[in-house]
Amino acid sequence: MTLSRYCGADDLAVGSPVSLRDSAAVADLVGMLVNPVVVRAPPGEPGSVGDYVSAVRRGANDALTHRNLPFETLVSELAPHRDATHNPFFQVMFVLERRPDLPDVPGLDIAFRRLDTGTSKLDLTIFLGRAGDGVDIAMEYNTALFDSSTIA
Repeated sequence: MTLSRYCGADDLAVGSPVSLRDSAAVADLVGMLVNPVVVRAPPGEPGSVGDYVSAVRRGANDALTHRNLPFETLVSELAPHRDATHNPFFQVMFVLERRPDLPDVPGLDIAFRRLDTGTSKLDLTIFLGRAGDGVDIAMEYNTALFDSSTIA
């Protein structure tokens, strides 16, 4: 709801990466097998937060039904107007990170660290991950569109 309000969009599409490791056919492959899915959650008329969460859940379930369809195939089949500066379906990505418990190694301080590349592939990427008993939130954003106070 908040993102839709800030974007001024009546129909919002957000990308989210999903793992493709759910198939025995790829179980022995080495590398990161991730496919972005497009989650649509049209806000429509203002309603309750619960109604909106239900709409997002339905949109996510619809997207996950087609998780194994390569993103490149989706682009090829739908043939949207292309602009090399933007993703054809979404400019915002939501990344839910399931972090494994870190090993306890005497004498070592082991922690997850986010690598700051100084660039943003999309207008906005929101990373959400479990951190101990809390939640770690990080944002990567296009500095031509946002400043740090807007993101904060």
